[in-house]
Amino acid sequence: MAIAKLNRATDTLTGAEAAVEMLKAHGVEILFGLCGDTSLPFYDALARLPHGMRHILARDERSAAYMADGYARVSGKVGVCEGPSGGGVTYILPGLAEANESSVPLLCINSDISVSARVALHSDGAGPRRAHAAR
Repeated sequence: MAIAKLNRATDTLTGAEAAVEMLKAHGVEILFGLCGDTSLPFYDALARLPHGMRHILARDERSAAYMADGYARVSGKVGVCEGPSGGGVTYILPGLAEANESSVPLLCINSDISVSARVALHSDGAGPRRAHAAR
């Protein structure tokens, strides 16, 4: 199985590229989610790398979780959903809890801002947008 082309400058994969490669390696065919500011690197990796997965855009995180739950129940495969950090995690939880209580296999992926952005946020008092722009 071919792994994504390594970054020639550092000979490494980013975390987002590694996540896409692992989903591919485990046979994930469909994932449900919506892009948020903290998940842009993941969606960039999905757009750049050859993986054969299909992404279904949801209107909100709760819908993504329930869609993945329904997919897992019908297909017998693990349902995969993705959502950005912050409120997104809170909105995914009802679908995740339902899948857990029904013994349905569900993988929820969540992302967060980088540690360096958080350090910048706390050290200079900048708001989140300014911290993201500093990266």
